[in-house]
Amino acid sequence: MDKISLENYELATITEDEIRKINDLEQSISSSLRKEIKLIAYQKKNLNIGKYGFKC
Repeated sequence: MDKISLENYELATITEDEIRKINDLEQSISSSLRKEIKLIAYQKKNLNIGKYGFKC
């Protein structure tokens, strides 16, 4: 499996419905693999936004 750098990513802003779908997918994968699986949603950082949320 390829490793990726997460320095250009941040936790994604997602809806309650999307969280529910991710949780359902976690349960499905965990059940089929018989291992605990946690999925995390990331999105690319907006590199034009400064440290305090102001556009550069």
